[in-house]
Amino acid sequence: MAIIPFLILFSLLVFVHEGGHFLLSKLFGVKVTEFGFGYPPRVWGKKIKGTLYSINLIPFGGFARIKGTEGEYSGVGDADSFAVQPMWKRVVITAGGVLGNFVLAWVLFTILFVVGNPTPAGKVYVDEV
Repeated sequence: MAIIPFLILFSLLVFVHEGGHFLLSKLFGVKVTEFGFGYPPRVWGKKIKGTLYSINLIPFGGFARIKGTEGEYSGVGDADSFAVQPMWKRVVITAGGVLGNFVLAWVLFTILFVVGNPTPAGKVYVDEV
């Protein structure tokens, strides 16, 4: 039964990773055509400001479909394409997934250290006989 928590954690990690690419792409003005949870076929989708947000049938992970990363770059005039961005922006967007995972780890460890691991008080535990 350990497979279920593993799949939930794995999906969260991939979703946060792709969310890092998504957020930095949006921040730098690069068009994200679709941001999805899970893998197609699509179960639900809603287009908001040019980005299709989708929930897909296979619930493991997610994806960010960024203009200019899958060969759809059409040429001059596409200022919102990943392919025409300066090198430093492409590096930051590409590293965004790893940065997202670092932020998640920092948040989880912060919560763990603030909340702690409570131990029952008032009970005597025998360590050795």
